[in-house]
Amino acid sequence: MITTLYNDAQLNNENNPIDFNAQLPVIAHGDSWFAFGSIAPWATAGMLNHVSLPQDTGIVNYAAPMQTLQGMADRDLYPRFVRSMTLRGMPKWRAILLSGGGNDLFEALRASPSIALGQRLLRTPAEWTGGNGPAKYLSDAGWRLLLGRLMSAYTQFDEVRHQSTNPDAPIITHVYDYATPRNAAALSGLIGPWLCGQFKLFGIPEEDWVAVTHELLDRFNTFLLTEVSVRIANFHVADTSGILAPAKTTDKGSTAHWKNEVHPNPTGYRKLAKVFSDKVREVML
Repeated sequence: MITTLYNDAQLNNENNPIDFNAQLPVIAHGDSWFAFGSIAPWATAGMLNHVSLPQDTGIVNYAAPMQTLQGMADRDLYPRFVRSMTLRGMPKWRAILLSGGGNDLFEALRASPSIALGQRLLRTPAEWTGGNGPAKYLSDAGWRLLLGRLMSAYTQFDEVRHQSTNPDAPIITHVYDYATPRNAAALSGLIGPWLCGQFKLFGIPEEDWVAVTHELLDRFNTFLLTEVSVRIANFHVADTSGILAPAKTTDKGSTAHWKNEVHPNPTGYRKLAKVFSDKVREVML
């Protein structure tokens, strides 16, 4: 069966309309994991490029690099997406695919050591708590602040769904696999790295970088699986953690499954897409 990706212009092309009588209509929004993570889009592509479903499916994709979950459903920030969700005459979307939260996490990590502890995720060495685990480097108050903002974003997304052409459409998202903090930027060095620079700034020892990253991602993944999916009806999460072979902190280029510090390469996205496709099939069919 064929899965075809479309954009907003194709959806609204009256001279050559998409034939959704011959394929399931699905809409997607998100970040680079649904779009691309390199200056040459084909160098990574995204997870949706490798999704495989048992019926012909057309996915209208609004994802783009660097988009944060906060605001994705805001009609002022993303009017075309909200219009396509809610305007009478748009397809009755069978599912809403979502990739988000990673850039919100990176944005929170970029908070300066000079601002209040409750407004950032990382602690300075003088603020490290007792114990040897990675949690000693993290601000619980800052983490709660981030989760509150993310929950508000998911709730806003749910509200747009209820105004859409199909209020019963499932929202299907994914967790993030374990990136390795390392000096491997994207877009030919223009963007990133996202993790290792901040860990250096806050004095976190390199031998603890991987553990801190796992702690952050595990907390986010648990939040999706045990909180968001409970509070928001018909919200489904594909557990795509632990799928890819991790890079080493000393790797600076592409590895077996990673193109740069936080973006998989096509081989990695294919592996993730298999798990994501299985979840979409389970929910939709």
